Amino acid sequence: MESLQRLHNLQGGDALLKAIRVRSQRSGQNRRYYLLVSSNKKKLAGNLIAWPADLPADKKVRNIWLAPKLIPPEVEGDDAYWPMIGAILGDNKHLIISQSVKDAEDIHEYSLAMMGSILGISVFLALTMGYFLGRNVLGRIDTINATAHTIMAGDLTRRVPLTGKNDEFDELSTLLNSMLDCIDQLVTGMRQVTDNVAHDLRKPLTRMRNRLDSILSIASEKASKEAIEQAINDCDEIVRTFNSLLLIAQTESGTRRGGWGQTNLSKIIEDLESLYQALANEQGLSLTLSITPNQFVDGNKELLSQAISNLLENAFKYSIKNGTIVVKLDSIDNNTRVEIADDGPGIASAQRKNVLNRFVRLEEARHTPGNGLGLSLVKAVADQHQAQLILEDNNPGLSISLLFKNFPSTTPPPK
Repeated sequence: MESLQRLHNLQGGDALLKAIRVRSQRSGQNRRYYLLVSSNKKKLAGNLIAWPADLPADKKVRNIWLAPKLIPPEVEGDDAYWPMIGAILGDNKHLIISQSVKDAEDIHEYSLAMMGSILGISVFLALTMGYFLGRNVLGRIDTINATAHTIMAGDLTRRVPLTGKNDEFDELSTLLNSMLDCIDQLVTGMRQVTDNVAHDLRKPLTRMRNRLDSILSIASEKASKEAIEQAINDCDEIVRTFNSLLLIAQTESGTRRGGWGQTNLSKIIEDLESLYQALANEQGLSLTLSITPNQFVDGNKELLSQAISNLLENAFKYSIKNGTIVVKLDSIDNNTRVEIADDGPGIASAQRKNVLNRFVRLEEARHTPGNGLGLSLVKAVADQHQAQLILEDNNPGLSISLLFKNFPSTTPPPK
């Protein structure tokens, strides 16, 4: 602006007009635009179309909004806030010099595009890396979880596989495998000792029981016979205890999985009903059954029969005189439920978890025969079949349910 003002002062208006026309022709190179108007705002030279209404001629640079009607046709579409300066020359002419911001906008857009591209590539690489790392980590964790579930199901020979990468997961797997080896050795040793003790004691007890039975047949005095009968009953009770302990140990360790498959619970309860109905009549009890037919679960028929028998025996043992025992078999929320309820003294809620342990007998049960292993066996069978054992109030009495999850069926299994 100062340069053009000096040119006008020294060489006059014609030299100024010529300079503005030359510079306007080079506007495409430097993005600079001009406008020279007379005192009555008539355009004399330049490539801007008109004087912006909000630009004073005070020789101060301002950012002025240039609408499309003020911009030359060749730069239409560059409407924006342009830096602009206006001044009044000696003969009251007005001069505008403005600078297009297209270069700055191009740089700005290019920078934004580059930043967006870099951000997009970074996010893509991060997501890709996270996916592969996550899949690798989750895959290793799933392998450990699958091995743990197999071991919990009773297969103590399973070990966590190693990848050979010698990474942290391999170190963890090696440590877990070493721990499992130690546990397997301890469990195997304990099982062998328990089995040996049970078998070694059961044989002499059985022989003693048979000898007492032989003596009983030739004994003459009533007192001798009663003593021998009591000794035989004691031997039978000891043998039953050892058999129960063996069955619980085998069930908890998962070694009794022979005969595993689709089992008709309805048929098991119907068969047991024919056995226990006579006992109910003998004891003056009412045995009521409500059975949904063809209820199948995946399990061991022998273990399920033993567990339900134990629950029935408990109900018979603790029912009141002329009491009622109710056996139900139905489906709840797509799960199969066996419920046995009596109207006896029941079990306090604080004691219900404790009675599932071995050899636990409540004070009110001390006068009844038993060894405190019945519910322990039921709990072992429930765990083996992934079933839930629920003890609830029957008001009065106790209600015990076996809830078999995820294995309901109302149709026979395929042959």
